[in-house]
Amino acid sequence: MKYLNKIILGKKILDFLYNKDISDISALECMPNLEYLGISENNISDISVVSKMVHLNNLDARFNNITDISPISELVEMRILSIGYNGVQDYRPLAKLVNLERLWFEGAYIDDFSNFVDILNGKDLGTYIK
Repeated sequence: MKYLNKIILGKKILDFLYNKDISDISALECMPNLEYLGISENNISDISVVSKMVHLNNLDARFNNITDISPISELVEMRILSIGYNGVQDYRPLAKLVNLERLWFEGAYIDDFSNFVDILNGKDLGTYIK
């Protein structure tokens, strides 16, 4: 945790300095009440610890090595999700995020948009694809 940039516990925000070659976030298991987590521009591949953050409503995890986003699927308070520039190919776990308002997955290779029918489900998401 030596790269910790800011912790605002009153607002339950945890933000790392970007581009610090962080690969393991398992130590965050002791912070289940986080509402915002910023872990972009690192070497993180395992985000299973976020499944325990039941109040997480904003996750910025762009530019990592994440391929499995199933740990996010039970985070029903998730409103803003930034997961672009990762290796995610299966976006179906996001269909369970009933409160999702904004989804950024720029830099994704998507050859079949049928997975997004359940995710979008008539919502006006701020979705960006490059």
